[in-house]
Amino acid sequence: MRRQIKRSRLYHLINIISPINHLSNAKVDAWGGAIIIGISISGVFLMRTLLAAAQ
Repeated sequence: MRRQIKRSRLYHLINIISPINHLSNAKVDAWGGAIIIGISISGVFLMRTLLAAAQ
């Protein structure tokens, strides 16, 4: 019996947009998650900076 591997939603989204081999999908999933987190943190930092400068 094969073990079912749980995939994240980001994995499936990337697979729909650009299907690539499954060995590199784990790396793409990790990098995609890191990029999304980085963009989110940058956005929060930018908004806080702009709000502080406006006061």
